[in-house]
Amino acid sequence: MTLESILSDLTIFGVFLLIGFVLRELIKPFQRLFLPASLIGGLLLLILGPQVLGLVSVPDSFGDFAGVVIGVIMTGLILGITVNVSRVRSFADYTFISLGLYGLQAGVGLALGMVLMGMWPGLPEGWGVMSVFSFWGGHGTSGAAGAAFSEQGVPENLGIGMILATIGLISGVLIGLLIINIGVRKGWARYLGDVSTRPSWFFGGTLPKDQQAAIGHEKVSSLSVSNLALQISFIFVALVIGQSIIQGIGHLVPFFNELPALIYGMVGAIIVVPLMTATKTDRYLDRKTIGTVNGFLLEIIILTAVATIPLDLATQYLVPVLIMSVVMVVMTTIVTLGMCRLFCKDDWFEKAVMMFGAGLGHTGVGLMLLRTVDPETKSDAAEAIGVASGITSWLKVFPVLFPMLIIQGASWIVIVVSLGMAVACFVLCFVFLGRGRNRSGGAGPQIGAAARGLAGAKPS
Repeated sequence: MTLESILSDLTIFGVFLLIGFVLRELIKPFQRLFLPASLIGGLLLLILGPQVLGLVSVPDSFGDFAGVVIGVIMTGLILGITVNVSRVRSFADYTFISLGLYGLQAGVGLALGMVLMGMWPGLPEGWGVMSVFSFWGGHGTSGAAGAAFSEQGVPENLGIGMILATIGLISGVLIGLLIINIGVRKGWARYLGDVSTRPSWFFGGTLPKDQQAAIGHEKVSSLSVSNLALQISFIFVALVIGQSIIQGIGHLVPFFNELPALIYGMVGAIIVVPLMTATKTDRYLDRKTIGTVNGFLLEIIILTAVATIPLDLATQYLVPVLIMSVVMVVMTTIVTLGMCRLFCKDDWFEKAVMMFGAGLGHTGVGLMLLRTVDPETKSDAAEAIGVASGITSWLKVFPVLFPMLIIQGASWIVIVVSLGMAVACFVLCFVFLGRGRNRSGGAGPQIGAAARGLAGAKPS
């Protein structure tokens, strides 16, 4: 990849993002369905691209943007976060529920896959576990797990994983937008309010003068440095520090070499922020500008990921894959909406939407859905996914470990460990998170009673 090719790729991105924006402005149903311009532009590029009409070429690099850019976004999410006692609870609920969902997807997926193998003998060994790597991790993690299966002599799981990841991506976007529309009309989206009372500019068109907010705040004189360049530099410094630390430890502890590049910047940001606070240099950080950078990168992820969805993979194993997909989508919907409403103290719907997108596509889909219901980033959901991703980074070893165990005949160990993790996380939710009232519409008192019952305490 050269600078010229990067410029060419960004040019294609810009053209189709603008086309998506124009179509959204002209076609009112797109606005009422909360379809972002990047999604519309990506779908149009997919249709015009070589997979359908063949009228426009899609750069090969478009398939790699999500895996690279998401690490920068996660770094920006961590930079400037102040973790206090009240926020720890917010991060804990998201972390417990997401870990539980991960365990369910892995355990149920592998068990269901074993059942379907008896009905479709041609299915490859261990294909069911690809559900968690495809739905939870997206095409990147699915590719890593598929490569691990290939090394174990089962190359077919790579193709199946790509199909599942594609279905997950589409489901995450389309069903996620449907859930958002239902939630908005039921009043669950506390940062959007009653959509029927919203003015026309809320959905599209130019914002009125009194609604046009700044996209950032200059922290230093422009004679010194561009504020945008300064904030981007903070992100890159965090990336370099995190990468150096992880790779340095990796020379001593090989396990750290298996950690994904996604967490480099997050580790660096966790170190940079306290240092800047201690040295009083945190005043140079502008969360507003960093949020704007993240918003731009998110548009890139959405458009390029949608434009490169592989349409030719749904072939030989279509029926069992569809069965698996339906089970995963239904289970993910029930867990995210049900558990978040029960246990999340604040912003339950925003966290549920974020987790739904991340659990069926990847973090980028979750962030897209979150921005739809929380356009001004007022909720804790974005910070919660950032912290939870760092806490659960050890899950990244499973795409390599699980295929090895399965091919060696230890599938039931994987099932027991996965479902055990899910049960443990949900029990922790009852014990530690069930007593508080959900200020966003959850059922705090009822769950509090259940938690007291589990703990063996007498109701007060």
